Parts: sequence; structure tokens; C-alpha cells
Amino acid sequence: SHLLQQQQQQQQQSPHQQQWQDITPEQALEHVSPDHVCLAAGASAILNALFFLLGSDGSKHARNKHSDEDNGGDGTDDDDNDADAETDFDGRSSLQDACLIPTPYYAAFDNAMSMVAGIEPFGFSVVDRTNGPTPSDLGHAFNKAKQHGYNPKFLLLTNPNNPLGVVYRAQTIQNAAEWCRKRNMHLIMDECYALSVHRQEQGTRNATAFRSVLHALDNNLGNHVHMVWSISKDFGASGLRLGVLYTQNELLIRCLANMNIFSGASAPIQMVVSELLTDDDFVDRYLMEHQLRLTRMYRICVNKLRDMVVPFVAAEAGMFVYIDLSVLLPKRTVEWERKLAQLIEDHAHVVLTSGDCQHDERPGMFRLCYAWNSPDVLEVAMERLSCLVSKVRRLDWSDLDSRTLRGVV
Repeated sequence: SHLLQQQQQQQQQSPHQQQWQDITPEQALEHVSPDHVCLAAGASAILNALFFLLGSDGSKHARNKHSDEDNGGDGTDDDDNDADAETDFDGRSSLQDACLIPTPYYAAFDNAMSMVAGIEPFGFSVVDRTNGPTPSDLGHAFNKAKQHGYNPKFLLLTNPNNPLGVVYRAQTIQNAAEWCRKRNMHLIMDECYALSVHRQEQGTRNATAFRSVLHALDNNLGNHVHMVWSISKDFGASGLRLGVLYTQNELLIRCLANMNIFSGASAPIQMVVSELLTDDDFVDRYLMEHQLRLTRMYRICVNKLRDMVVPFVAAEAGMFVYIDLSVLLPKRTVEWERKLAQLIEDHAHVVLTSGDCQHDERPGMFRLCYAWNSPDVLEVAMERLSCLVSKVRRLDWSDLDSRTLRGVV
């Protein structure tokens, strides 16, 4: 029966999907060139360099730098070289460059693009958060950014999504890439949760499992699509600081080779990670257990949320669940959202990430991270949250104090 089920799954897959299954490292090297891979001290360092070099200011510096090198360092300009560089970086505008990002999004992206590169993060809402941005959503965001005086230069998507935990389908990625190429924009795919997809208890991955942008675009990324990954999330190793960029933009790779002296991954860390990733038996066992544990912890959360009648976004990946506590707010404002977050922290000793921190335009949304604690501790935390939510629903906010909230902890 297992073999029959496997055959049925293969028949449902396209020839393109079957082509990428069970590929050996030797076969992978035929498709993914090591020359297109760049390492740095974490995904944030990769993003910082990407935004700086591909933005108008950084690309102008890159053009001048490589023009000088190509002309023997005499400082003269070469129109042909400049034209080629402009095709790759296409970054000359009097307007401030902006990066379009669907909201809500990971708050640290703001610093990654603005602190050094000066890129303006421009969040925008989408009609269907679960399925991701459509060309219509992107068009509205593009026009709105223009109206605000920005030059939309980038589109940043996280897949699997943080904080929603949803996985974008291949069609969404393909549409986004095509939309960006038509406008000479760069699509940056952050895939830092790529290996944190939930699993069924028997060990099989969900039918809607993650597919990388490499898979969605048949590895035809061109000069305008770039993929970022790191060991921080999937391997719980944020302190080791190793991020990976995969891009087919060769001029970008050359520029990163120069810039990376300030944020390169150390040789000892590269050696450790190399030993880790080439141990196939360990990686397979680890990822299986990692994904099963994430799924079990997720179920503890959502089962309790259903008992509490608290809406949430059904997640397929990641280590968080996005919940809607807006019904508890006397007024749907950011101020009341912050008061609720503080109330939960003070009296339930549970820390949630508020939607405001993630640029969500809907007050009352929170990200609940569940992977740090053990299952028994998580159950205690969810019980405390349930008790507090029940009291907030029954009482007036003016009556919520240490006396009425006694018993939450």
C-alpha cells in the first residue's frame, strides 16, 4: 500500500517536480554552480550588502569601482562597461529607493535595509495573506510607493512567511518574479525557514510542502532574483552567524567579494557548518525530529486557541502562530494593543510580539513563538493565556488589576 501511495503521489506531480526529487550532490552541482553562492556572517549581513549594492547609491559606487578596475584604475569611464553594469543594477533615480514588503513582516528587515543602504521599507497589505501577493496587490503597492515619492527597487518576500507561518505556492513566486522583471526590480526571497516545514506524525511532509524559488523558477533566476538562507532558524544556530546568498548576478557576486571583508563568515564557522551539512545521516535524522517537534508544539498551541475561541492563521511552517486578540480591545488602536501585550506579560508572564512591531495595520494581532520551551512548559503558558483571556472577556478593563487577575499564574 505504501508503494501504491508513492506511485499515486508521483503521478500527481509534474515532470518538473519529479526531476528535482532525490537528486544527488553530483547532480545538484550540474544545476547549482558554487560560483553563484556567497557566504556572510548571517542572513542580515547578506541582506544589508544586497540592499547597499543593488540600491542606487551602492550600484553607482559599484559601477565606478569596476569601471576604474577595468580601465587600469585611471578613473576614466567606459560606456560599454557602464551599460552592462546598469543592466545588472539598473539603479539611477533621484527618488529614494524603496523595498516593497507584504505586511505583517519580520521587524528586523527595517534595519537590514535602512541603516547602511538607506532603503525605505514600504509595507503593503494584500487581499489574501495566506496565498501571498498577487500582481494586483503588487501593482497597488507600486503605485502607492510612487505617490509617496519613492522609487520601488525591491520586493522582499519571506517563504515560509514570518510571522504568518504560511507557505507560498510556486505560482505566487512565479508571478512575483515576472512582475519584478517587467519593472527592472529585484526580487529577494528570504527562505530562512525552508527546512522548518511541519510534518504529519507518521513522518510524511504536508502535501503543501515548501518549494524554493530555485524550484519554482526552474533555477532560471537571472540577474533580478536572489535567494537568502541561513543556519540560524532551521538549525537553531543564530549565534554561529552564517548566511547564504544564491544569485546568478555575476557582477553582484564580484561586488560582494569586495564588500564581504567587513562581514564575512569566519573560516572556523565555515568548517563546522561544512562538517554538519555533509553528514547526511545526521541532517536527515535531525530535520525529521526538528519538524515533528515543531508540529507537536504547534498543535498544543492551536488546540488551546480553538478551546479559547481565538482566531489564528493556520501555519504550515515556522516556529510561531499568528493570533487575533482584537476582540479583547476596547478600541481597535495600537495603544490598546500595547496595553493588552503588557497586561499579558505582567499577569500571565507570557511574552507575545505585537502586530504593531511587525507593521500590521490591524490592531490586536500577535505572534506567539512556541519552539523555545518544552511541551509541558508550553501547556502551562497556554493555560495561563487562556485564563487571562477569559477574565478580560468577563470583566471591564477598569476592573483588571492584581486582585481580579489573581490565579492567572
